[in-house]
Amino acid sequence: MAQVDFTNAKIEPMSSGTVNITSTQFVGLVSYNNRFFDSNIAYITDAVTTTQMINEQKKLVYKYQGSFTASGTEFYIRPQSSDPTGWRVYNISFNNGDTFDFSIQADLICQ
Repeated sequence: MAQVDFTNAKIEPMSSGTVNITSTQFVGLVSYNNRFFDSNIAYITDAVTTTQMINEQKKLVYKYQGSFTASGTEFYIRPQSSDPTGWRVYNISFNNGDTFDFSIQADLICQ
């Protein structure tokens, strides 16, 4: 069991081709049932603790903590378990039992 290194991790939107993941209703970084998925829509984590934080500098930050129940090099954050939209997190390596504690930060544009 080790702490997963997210130093070089990358994130990109995934979509069905007809849905814009960056539109307001799909942009959420909270995953269905508080778990992460593999490309086959199978759970690869225990329950994930997700904390949303907003600070005065107009930054939105989601902090994730938990552990993996499978090994791999990427995972998906999906708003619904079978949803074709979500976020792909890749360029990492993890094993069953590894723990994680990472944040995703987004700039807020208030109009």
